[in-house]
Amino acid sequence: MQIYQADLVSRKLADALPHWQEWYENLSSLQGIVTSLYKWRQFDGNIFVECLTPQKTGMYQMFQGTIKNSGDNLDLSSQKPIRTVFYDADTQCFKQGDWCGLRFLAMKAIQQEIVIKYDEISKRLAIPYTQRLSQLYERSLVLASGILPSYQKTEDKNIWLIYENISLNLLQTLANKLDLNWEEKRECMM
Repeated sequence: MQIYQADLVSRKLADALPHWQEWYENLSSLQGIVTSLYKWRQFDGNIFVECLTPQKTGMYQMFQGTIKNSGDNLDLSSQKPIRTVFYDADTQCFKQGDWCGLRFLAMKAIQQEIVIKYDEISKRLAIPYTQRLSQLYERSLVLASGILPSYQKTEDKNIWLIYENISLNLLQTLANKLDLNWEEKRECMM
């Protein structure tokens, strides 16, 4: 009875969530960033790589402008970023949000496929750890079972998040709101 109620609550939450583009538009904007005062790294879909200033739409890390030089090269590898932001090149606007949400937007911007695997029999959903959804959307997955996802390492050393008690209806709702596809797969869900 409790799991059924949890599924019902998670589906109601998922139904109330906005489409990802509406969520993006409602993220807080950061005003007054003078890009030349900071050092930058851009997320390329896997890692952050150094760049002069944000030019392309994507996820960026900001660093203090006074970073110690190691020779002629700036070494950002040991520096902690001031902030991670999403830059929209069309509007020249910086957006802030949860880290996983910004990474989701960056993957959408570079048209990187987001992998989702689902087993309808066990009601398990698997998402790569490196593609974790925004906290806003992940909440409905966690509510479905009342527990945080478990971690599973595969033979190729990838880590997957496994969500329990995910109904097909809940998955379809979230997939529609996030413009995602999934594949029916059982071998990664044990």
